[in-house]
Amino acid sequence: MAGLAALRVLVVDAAADTRRLLCDAVGADAGLELVGEAGDAWAARDLLVEQEPDVILLDLDLPRIDGLEFLRRYMRTLPTPTVVLDGGRAGDRQRVAEALASGASCAVARPHAADPARARRQLRLITARLKAAAGRDLRQPARRPPTEPFDAPGLAGSHVIAVGSSTGGVEALSQLLPGFDQRSPAMLIVQHMPAGFTASLARRLDALGELRVREARDGDRVLPGQALLAPGGARHMVLARVGAQLRVRLVDGDPVNYSRPSVDVLFESVAEQAGARAAAILLTGMGSDGAAGMLSIRRRGGHTVAQDEATSAVFGMPQMARRLGAAEAVAPLLSIPATLSRLMTRPAAANAARLSQTGEVDEPGRRNGA
Repeated sequence: MAGLAALRVLVVDAAADTRRLLCDAVGADAGLELVGEAGDAWAARDLLVEQEPDVILLDLDLPRIDGLEFLRRYMRTLPTPTVVLDGGRAGDRQRVAEALASGASCAVARPHAADPARARRQLRLITARLKAAAGRDLRQPARRPPTEPFDAPGLAGSHVIAVGSSTGGVEALSQLLPGFDQRSPAMLIVQHMPAGFTASLARRLDALGELRVREARDGDRVLPGQALLAPGGARHMVLARVGAQLRVRLVDGDPVNYSRPSVDVLFESVAEQAGARAAAILLTGMGSDGAAGMLSIRRRGGHTVAQDEATSAVFGMPQMARRLGAAEAVAPLLSIPATLSRLMTRPAAANAARLSQTGEVDEPGRRNGA
């Protein structure tokens, strides 16, 4: 994408009526330009090569070569930001999770043509997701430097790290979590995802390194060396104290910041229960979810890091945290574990005093407010 030019979109969907809805929505948005539409992977492949779109809207249920296999193939040769469509069927959940792990930016529900009001809401969300996904730069070397590790093992038994992420967060978590191991503090994660996808994501994250990762269950103990991922869609996840133990609770409630589970709900509970023994990481994502909760953690003497703009797929949530003064540091994704361990060795009182007096944010090469 160059300058303020409209984003070039390729729509790939096997159902002609749904494809028409999607193409009309793209064509009606001044920020988007429809450069092609296809009903199968073969036609989509030719358009991908010829048109070089900025972003692809992809149905996974395609004839002959399914959308997941097509995604995997072009991500190896012509990596392009992609929003996948979730049909809402039981078998789609695993495929959507695999698509996100294979490089898709996010998943959105396919519009329901039979319900015009619902379809309009879904189409507005789809166009917003296309714009967010197009900001990702996937055309970079596949080999990455290793994540700089968290190195404060003495804090493992006493501290809790809360993590929030949204658009682009699956990839970000895949790079972040290998920086933590069994000597790290307990970790609680909210990644904005629909119901049914987070168990599969937890298994994939668990396989990446020493940190144990699984989907949270109501009442789970919060233990060092373990990350609990909030189940998508139905309930919020909060930190609660049961006697002398910290446990997670999955609680009912309306969406907060349009999200359930909400990062803010988690962060606020961590601030209340862990106080100065809390830490928070806010990763890539649209909107502002997590920024206010992160500020609560910092005000209670906890330590906070937001992902920087250069490594964020979408610099919405981290940017809001920075604007509020909630982020004690802003760091590149791969440096976040080491940055957090450095901050957590500071006295908590000094952190709170620094916030009240200066509101400064650590950011390599910059002063706060620059």
